[in-house]
Amino acid sequence: MKIALLFVWFNSGGFRQGWYDQFLTGTDTPTLPCTAAYLRQRGKKLKALLNLAALSAKRNDPEIKNYFERKVSEGKNKMLVLNAVRCKVISRAFAVIQRNSPFVNLNKFAKAS
Repeated sequence: MKIALLFVWFNSGGFRQGWYDQFLTGTDTPTLPCTAAYLRQRGKKLKALLNLAALSAKRNDPEIKNYFERKVSEGKNKMLVLNAVRCKVISRAFAVIQRNSPFVNLNKFAKAS
């Protein structure tokens, strides 16, 4: 899974232009507009991007596809399971950023039984 989602959000104006650079270099204390309307609008865009990422992961990632189908067959609501998939997408993205290494799909190396 690619972490391009976060970079798209940064580059699409999710943060004020130059804020991320200031944060990385420490040259200036970054400030964000904290109006409720600004946060609601940015939250909607981020939620839409996460929803698309979760739907794509559900279709293309065998591990997440099996997880989704298993939870739905247990009687869970589809939107509830999709929300859990969103959390998995976020967890994977932050793990990749924290480890500073590409995502490794461990199921590819598992023995077929």
